[in-house]
Amino acid sequence: MNVLVALDGSPHATEVIRFLNAFPLPEETHFTCLTVIPPLRHAWMDLLMADETEGDSLSDSRTKQAQEALAKATVPLTVGDGQPELIVREGDAAEQILEAAKAHRSVLIVMGTQGKSSLERLLLGSVSQRVTRFASCSVLVVRPGGSASAPRPSDTAHKALRLLLAVDASPYAREAVNFIDGLSLKDRAQLALCHVVETASQAHDAAVYSMWLRFRSELRIQANATLSELAQSMEGGQIKPETILCEGEPAAEIVAAARQHKADLLVIGHKGESDVDSFPLGGLAAKLIHHTPCSILVVRKPENTAQHGR
Repeated sequence: MNVLVALDGSPHATEVIRFLNAFPLPEETHFTCLTVIPPLRHAWMDLLMADETEGDSLSDSRTKQAQEALAKATVPLTVGDGQPELIVREGDAAEQILEAAKAHRSVLIVMGTQGKSSLERLLLGSVSQRVTRFASCSVLVVRPGGSASAPRPSDTAHKALRLLLAVDASPYAREAVNFIDGLSLKDRAQLALCHVVETASQAHDAAVYSMWLRFRSELRIQANATLSELAQSMEGGQIKPETILCEGEPAAEIVAAARQHKADLLVIGHKGESDVDSFPLGGLAAKLIHHTPCSILVVRKPENTAQHGR
């Protein structure tokens, strides 16, 4: 299993490595660790960079510093099939991460996010948003601190990870279930499956709300059937999941469930950007990356390789 780990040189890189050490990836996982440095040339640097020799020297120095920082950041990584491959690229962070993932046929991209204030989410979260939107493989966004109120997965060596898997009747939810079912979860994780029955608002359209009330019971029956079918498909494996049925606005209910269950990781399936309208600004995955209190794994079937292959 090829995994690309994007590290930005900030203290939050430590959180990413800690999470990976606790996350039950296969033993044969091969890690490629990447750091991206911003472009050297900017309009305001034209005069400074007039001397090409000086410019080359500065570029080499920046690359060397980034390589040293990346090597230091990955020392605590204790999982995988050996020493990780270290790469330094220059350019736009999201673009370089996406290109590196394709070049290395990655099954999973792992990256961090700070996401504190609204401005920080806008500026710092934009890279994780773009990568999650356009990646051709799954993306794990590690949020500092694990869940909102639970200890970090790394704080206790034998602490079971609490996973919340948001599902529906789509094939993308099935893909997420298959991904999680392929991990080494036995004795290492607790799993809950959450299905949200989306409600209609009486305030917006009384007629639609009235129609929704007529079909509410049927929608709940269908949702429970989906939960039961997915749970039973996993019971023959390593872990028996709990099932949760909610009603309301999907993003809000999923975030509330993550808080209530003190989840370390929220998992969702997504069809990706092959359909232009599949990931609109403000879509479910985008909302969850912004607002969920824990790390989030967006599962997408990789284009170039088998799910757990190299």
